[in-house]
Amino acid sequence: MFSRVSSIVCSVAVMLLAQGGLASIIVDGQLDDWGTTPFVDWVPDAPAWYVEENWGDHPGETGAYPYGGEAFDQEALYALVDSGDLCITIVTSFPESGVFAQGNQVMPGDIAIDLDGDDVYEYGIVGHGANKGDVYYGPTWSLPHGFIGFPQDGPSTLSGGTYVGTIPFVYLNAGDLEGNGTDTYVLEMSMPLSLLGNPVGPASVHHVMTCGNDALNGGFIVPEPATLGLLMIGAGLTFGRRRRQYD
Repeated sequence: MFSRVSSIVCSVAVMLLAQGGLASIIVDGQLDDWGTTPFVDWVPDAPAWYVEENWGDHPGETGAYPYGGEAFDQEALYALVDSGDLCITIVTSFPESGVFAQGNQVMPGDIAIDLDGDDVYEYGIVGHGANKGDVYYGPTWSLPHGFIGFPQDGPSTLSGGTYVGTIPFVYLNAGDLEGNGTDTYVLEMSMPLSLLGNPVGPASVHHVMTCGNDALNGGFIVPEPATLGLLMIGAGLTFGRRRRQYD
């Protein structure tokens, strides 16, 4: 069993051609090490795969907020793989305590991971509450529920599976980053690939709150260990990254 800690360094053995160094992710809910500033520049400097789903009626944004309003707006998802770890960050407007809507208490969903590209989620991660960061193999899921449920955007909530460990996981209230009087939340986690059976090849991450509104889906590739080793040699021992603050 992995002990629960507040932060861990996810050292990334991937060569950054533009910067000539390595990226390092710290699980603390801050996004400066990813090289992205929410609502200003969603593109990461780190060698990450990402999807941006920011809705709203503000400059540079398109469309109205999803059903339910700003709280139900999922913003972005990032995934980054190194020789031994998978790091994931989710940016959302949904609070960890949930939102009461349409007569139901809607809660944050859990994180589903497909590690072989077959659209079956082999692992699930508890995404909120006292047990967030608990990882389950062969998970079973509850579809989105409630009066405003969108089952097609499931799964949302872990209902069973085999517990395999607990990973570093934070659900940080980062404050009013959007400048509209509402808070933005950052979910950040890191897990050893050995905990996930040392996968190689196509993979994806899925996250949605329990009503199924505004799902985030991000695909990425887990490289062969030998490929990552060559990239580490090419990058050498230099380290470079651009730091940004939540200004």
